[in-house]
Amino acid sequence: MKICAERQKLLDCDGHAIVTGGPGSGKTTIALKKALVRIEKGLKPGQSVLFLSFSRAAVARIVQASRLQLSKEGRTLLNVQTFHSFFWDLLKTHSYLLGTPRPIHILMPQDERVRSEGIKADKEPEKWAEWLQTREQLCTAKGLIAFDLFAPKAAQLVEQSPLIRSLIAERFPLIIVDEAQDTGPDAWRCIELLATETQIICLADLEQQIFDHLPGIGPERIEAIKSALHPLEIGLGSENMRSPGSEIAEFGRDILSGNVRTGGYKGVSTLSYNPSSDLGPTMRRALGCLKPSVIRLNPAIRDRVKSGHREWPKT
Repeated sequence: MKICAERQKLLDCDGHAIVTGGPGSGKTTIALKKALVRIEKGLKPGQSVLFLSFSRAAVARIVQASRLQLSKEGRTLLNVQTFHSFFWDLLKTHSYLLGTPRPIHILMPQDERVRSEGIKADKEPEKWAEWLQTREQLCTAKGLIAFDLFAPKAAQLVEQSPLIRSLIAERFPLIIVDEAQDTGPDAWRCIELLATETQIICLADLEQQIFDHLPGIGPERIEAIKSALHPLEIGLGSENMRSPGSEIAEFGRDILSGNVRTGGYKGVSTLSYNPSSDLGPTMRRALGCLKPSVIRLNPAIRDRVKSGHREWPKT
């Protein structure tokens, strides 16, 4: 990657920053370079740079990219986790401060469905409210914590304990937040509180927002980040380093906006079909063409295929 003046601003920045850009614009790459700069400045024993993302597939992608940017020694000082993994580590150590017994255990989704008798919030709101109370009781009485409670319980810990905030900041002098536009209220509250004691770098692309169907997640998150952190703003635009010389990113944006142009796109092939007669065979053919590329580019899927698994990993 060529380090332009805009990217150099991030590498030189000692405060908070937000990096925005489209798919393939190099947000992850420049964030890893920023991590390298911080590592080379020197870390105390036990310190590392924390890189948070949402899914195991995203974590695998970041780990793969780090092999190109960091030395083996540097990678040992980069801690790449999902938000859930980070919150769980925090709860395992400190949840007793919230009144839970020790040790705590995860209430797995299938067990939660059995205990709640499969009720849904939108169809049975009264029963759902009762279940939420029961779920809280399971947490405090038996130490069973559902996945949906990871973020709010972690936020509660971070908010109520200045010592915990200091401990996290001491361990992670730099925290990089991937896909910041998708952070929910509790996850963002944790980051906002930690920002008072450690450096935060947010990576964001509103056109890739995939969790805005969930409560509390929407395009206003970017404005909340800017308002709370007053960060240095780095705009990488629509430059596409994954597919240079193509218009694949433009094609994706036009699909999202519903304004696909008729003249075609450089690097994008088309396959015509009659949806009333041959949709099935065409879809199978398209998926057959796509699957090898997905396996090749996604390390989590590639490793699973090599080990003989037929199912693709859930993200």
